[in-house]
Amino acid sequence: MWIFPGRFAAFPRRARLGVQLLLGVLLVAGCTAGSPPRGLPSPTPSATSRVTETPSPSPTLSREDQVVEVVRQYFKALDLAAKSGDTKTYEAITWTGCTCRKVVATIRQEYSAGGHDVGVSWTLHSARFASFDGDSGYVQAESAVSAYKTVNADGSLRDSYPAHTRSDLIRLIRVNGLWVVAALYGSGR
Repeated sequence: MWIFPGRFAAFPRRARLGVQLLLGVLLVAGCTAGSPPRGLPSPTPSATSRVTETPSPSPTLSREDQVVEVVRQYFKALDLAAKSGDTKTYEAITWTGCTCRKVVATIRQEYSAGGHDVGVSWTLHSARFASFDGDSGYVQAESAVSAYKTVNADGSLRDSYPAHTRSDLIRLIRVNGLWVVAALYGSGR
């Protein structure tokens, strides 16, 4: 799912797998490991950052619980997109400036070519509120993706990926009155 077909066909399979894993982590993580940079400007909502389709947490929840709930929805939307090719909910719950959005183009290309993933599953193991910093909320999330295969339209194996776990500090911002995922700071293991 993470690499475009044929892009690195000249490289040995083991090297391609390493590159694909690295790209997968970078596409989903969106940022380098470590603490989030302080003093990041709050994104300015634009016409393309509409999130009206996003199911929003109940306003009766505390702000802390709201950002944690959005992170839960994020992982459900990521899992749905990877399994079905339907990226609408994932797009609605992520800010247009988040590098995590790069996965949308990859999924669309894969599914539009008739390919799909077999056995993929994103699971959120834990999400706990970390802090608020200005207009941003932060949630610490522990997640895992199952081992899976990407197949071509004819059913032939394109590639396979091992299971891995992730630990991310997820930054959320409010866009049009709703919390959305703006950045992920973390690493895969």
